[in-house]
Amino acid sequence: MIFVIIGAILGLAIGQEYRKPCLYGVYGFDTSITYTTSLDEEIEYVLVENQSGCEINLSGLYTNLSTLYTSYNSSFRLHRKELDISLKITCTEGAVGNEIHFNSSLEQSINQSKVQVAVQIVLRGCSLFVNELQVFKNHGRIWSILHTDSIIHPDSDCSSLAELQNLKSRLPCDRNNRSPAVWEARFFWEFCSKPFEGVSDLMLQGCSHEHYEIKHDLLQHLFPNLQTLNLKYVNLTKSLVTFPWTNVYIHSPEAKLITYISSSFASDVKNTSSLERQITISSSDVNISNVKFIGDIYTVRLNSIHLKSLNDNTFRNISGLTRLDLSYNELETINQNLFKMLTNLKYLQLGMNKLTVLHSEVFNWLHNLLRLDLSHNKIKILNQGQFKNLMKLEYLNLESNNITELPDDFLKDQVHSIKKLTLSSNPLEKIPVYPLYAEGIRYIYLEHCRINSSGFQTFIDSLSHNDLHAAYVSADPVSSAILTTGSEFTGYFVQRAVLSLSFNRIENIETLFWKAKKPFLFLDLLYFFYVVLRGNPIDCTCMTQMPYFLIYINLKTVPDATLIPARDNWKCEKPLELKGRLVISVLRDDIYCPISIENCPERCSCFERGTRNTVNKNNKNSSTIIVDCRNINITRLPEKMPSGKLELWFQNTSLTQLTARDYFRNTSVLDASHNRINLIKSTVAVAMANFTSLKLDHNNLTSLPVQIMSTNIRTLTLADNPFICDCHTRWMKPWLRKRTSPVTDWKAIQCSYNRSIVSQLIIVPESFFVCQPTMSISQHIIFPSVVTGCILFVLVSISLLIYFQRFTIKVLLFKHFGIHSFDKQKHDDANMEYDAFVLYSQNDSEFVSKNIIETLIKKGYTVCDLYEDLVVGFTFIDNIEHMVNKSRKIIFTMTNDTLTNNLLMSVWNIAYEKGIDSFTDSVILVLDNEVKSKCENDKLRKYIRSGKFIKKKSNLLQSSILYLMPKHMHIVNDNNLNRVNTDDPAIPMIVKRNNYGNDINSSLVYMSHPEEHDEEIRNTLIPELQINDYDVRIYENAFIPGTDIRDEIDETLEDSEHFIFILSQETLLDDVKMFILSTVISKSVLSNDNYLLLFTSGFIDYSCLPNEIENYLNKYVTASIACPEFKGRLLKALGYRL
Repeated sequence: MIFVIIGAILGLAIGQEYRKPCLYGVYGFDTSITYTTSLDEEIEYVLVENQSGCEINLSGLYTNLSTLYTSYNSSFRLHRKELDISLKITCTEGAVGNEIHFNSSLEQSINQSKVQVAVQIVLRGCSLFVNELQVFKNHGRIWSILHTDSIIHPDSDCSSLAELQNLKSRLPCDRNNRSPAVWEARFFWEFCSKPFEGVSDLMLQGCSHEHYEIKHDLLQHLFPNLQTLNLKYVNLTKSLVTFPWTNVYIHSPEAKLITYISSSFASDVKNTSSLERQITISSSDVNISNVKFIGDIYTVRLNSIHLKSLNDNTFRNISGLTRLDLSYNELETINQNLFKMLTNLKYLQLGMNKLTVLHSEVFNWLHNLLRLDLSHNKIKILNQGQFKNLMKLEYLNLESNNITELPDDFLKDQVHSIKKLTLSSNPLEKIPVYPLYAEGIRYIYLEHCRINSSGFQTFIDSLSHNDLHAAYVSADPVSSAILTTGSEFTGYFVQRAVLSLSFNRIENIETLFWKAKKPFLFLDLLYFFYVVLRGNPIDCTCMTQMPYFLIYINLKTVPDATLIPARDNWKCEKPLELKGRLVISVLRDDIYCPISIENCPERCSCFERGTRNTVNKNNKNSSTIIVDCRNINITRLPEKMPSGKLELWFQNTSLTQLTARDYFRNTSVLDASHNRINLIKSTVAVAMANFTSLKLDHNNLTSLPVQIMSTNIRTLTLADNPFICDCHTRWMKPWLRKRTSPVTDWKAIQCSYNRSIVSQLIIVPESFFVCQPTMSISQHIIFPSVVTGCILFVLVSISLLIYFQRFTIKVLLFKHFGIHSFDKQKHDDANMEYDAFVLYSQNDSEFVSKNIIETLIKKGYTVCDLYEDLVVGFTFIDNIEHMVNKSRKIIFTMTNDTLTNNLLMSVWNIAYEKGIDSFTDSVILVLDNEVKSKCENDKLRKYIRSGKFIKKKSNLLQSSILYLMPKHMHIVNDNNLNRVNTDDPAIPMIVKRNNYGNDINSSLVYMSHPEEHDEEIRNTLIPELQINDYDVRIYENAFIPGTDIRDEIDETLEDSEHFIFILSQETLLDDVKMFILSTVISKSVLSNDNYLLLFTSGFIDYSCLPNEIENYLNKYVTASIACPEFKGRLLKALGYRL
């Protein structure tokens, strides 16, 4: 049954000091829940707001437990005289540190049928008193206490905890909480007069910024029978000498439950009545260099304790050790006999140390070892036979070391066991062959190494055809049945493993096949392995066979579905024309090969596209000759060229003019862009009749000959030329507007008129395309000088003054008289989200905020700030494009800092294109004077020349911006605009929540966060999101304990709409969280929305970030939880759609 008690529990004992009753919600008594442990009930009390000094009466709790017990059948009651419950007491934000008192007005009956209750107390955020725990003993016993960020006030009399078996304590660490009780908090058990004989499991955690100090002999005195010890941020005053310090094994009904709570590997929990001994010490100052571990210990974890060495006797007297974790220390060497007695060891982690050399026999006794992690060390050499006795080794990680060469027998003895090998980020030049012969191999990683084409070819030549086939047959006898005898293959091959050689130096992959000693070995490799070459500088020049070869391989192979590789990851890096293209997609017409041919111009290179004499055997000139003269200093086209069909590449060669040549009749392509051509004569245009492609962009052309319309050119580029709007270019306007026009960049073609005004050519009025008539000398001398000489002087002076100050005059009229009859704005779209989108460099934030943003807001305009209003989870570019399209004006502050900011210059190009596409003056440019001389952006330079900008230091800056702004209209921010209400939701006094496990009609949102924010996330942020109908769940709780996250992560993420991840420096050290983040990033990048909402917390060393996360941070919008608008931006991101 399910019930919720909300209100005051008033049953007070007669004569007892009066205390105000606590206001809380009670959740629990759900008999439908099936636990993997032996708990009968989980009950939670949630207190809200500040109620320090209040009292909780437990009478109702024990009454309902008695009723529940009575409802069980007689067989259950016959064998169970005691119920095991977990009582969780949580104080939400505003109530943290409150002193809570307990009372029970219900007297325990003498009747033996009444149930006894064994309680586990879980305390979060509250404070209570040891002497008041007696009320629980009156109704049974307390067997476990777990308290986090809470205080248990001590007392010398701890008799109420005499039967305590499990204790986990984490002190409050909130630096902002100035309460003396928080700053002076200590572990309550230090003040108890008698030892805790029954405690077998102990976990103590201090604060990362200030470690807690404990006397070592005090631990041994108060917990004499300890089996499991876990210390974090705790310093011991004396060296740890031995562990455990007792040979007594604890036997109790709760042993299995304690093991389940304590172990990170739930699958290791056994059906036993005694605890498995474990010791975990992390991020603590504990001297264990001379410690001796004695007896049967299952797990030893010593992380981040600055461990520099261990002697041979450290593990000499230990037995049953299965897991040993020494990662994140400062070990430089390992004694040869350190692991000598650890024959049962299965998991050994030595990563993140400073190991440089491994003794040749250091692993000789680890016959049962399954996983070995040596990553992130400084190992340079591996000895011959280094792993020869690790006959069961399945996973070996040697990533991020300094290994330059592997021994010849590397993993030769593990061909029957090895499943995954990681050698990435080592200066390796050769690929080991024996791992490929392993029948169970699934992944081989050699990424970010120094393997080049020669090393790859040597590797292929060293492969054994028979060993590859033998391994394939052993791994998959069913699939291997498709192989015929001999070297001929039929049917389909299952690529059984991944060989990742990403980000190496492999260039010439086609020669690997044609120049190999045994070409069929390359076939074997691609048949049986999915070879990943992502990020290699693959040269596709003259690659005539490889694309078709890969198509054949794809038709003959099927990747193992469990590997989930990214198919077709081989991409061209060279030549420039094919950069980024998949090798498998390269066509024969895309390929050209270098040739030596007569009349090839000096300093130029000649290539042949296609294969001569193969397409048309009767026509020797069926192929095309490419003449590549790019990036050399040539002012005129050469007089002679090779015979045959020609493609001429003269980009960036300093050409000043084009001259008609005889070889034009055989030329189909001419690229003369990025030169200094200022004139094309009509005779040259006629000679281009057979051209199909002509590129003339980025030159100095002021006009074009009209004869160019009569050519066969199908592709023509003309942008970034200083065309003049006169009678010579008048014919171009209707020609550019035609659908049949070959000009591909017609929108970007501009021309100038009135000597300085630059505008898009197709929108310039017809009246401007005129040429001034030629006047005679007499007209110039007689009429102007005699008739109007004096008058013109005055008129010209006045006109010049008005002309150059025309904008200032209009702004003054607007400022003082409200006249806005000039330059009326056409942006009246009421569906826009913002009136203005303000862009600027962060160094100008104070100036922009004071002079632009605040001015617009005071006038009632809605403003979008580049650094405050972008939606978390979308890319910067998607955000910016959306905001540009949804804003009536784009206000761009251009300073020297802006010119060096690639993102802001990209935004400028987007805003500039919008203005061109919409035929409106949507851009308001605020310009610093120094930008004019330093600007190199062609579009910006032309815009500045047009004079359409406001000087940053102008006294009329604010009035000028308001003058250029359209008439203010009410911007509708509702659901139609995909906006959400970002106001902070009110938190009710009594929190009502749905029962655990029930479906709710809301959007599923997963969250992963650092442990340091657990209190705030669970008690503040999640309830606020739930109020807004978001079903927020802690992602790590979505997995059944003991399962491998990698097996279920994709399935669990499938049904969620968003994933909120808070990244901190602590998170970077958590391999599980980093794996989750990597997977979520991959899913988010492939989606069309902001699936991942990434927030940062505190200081983060960005130099330690993996490339994948660093790339994400550079491309996608993130935010900090320290931002005052954090909750508003989070709610906005959850409900926003671009």
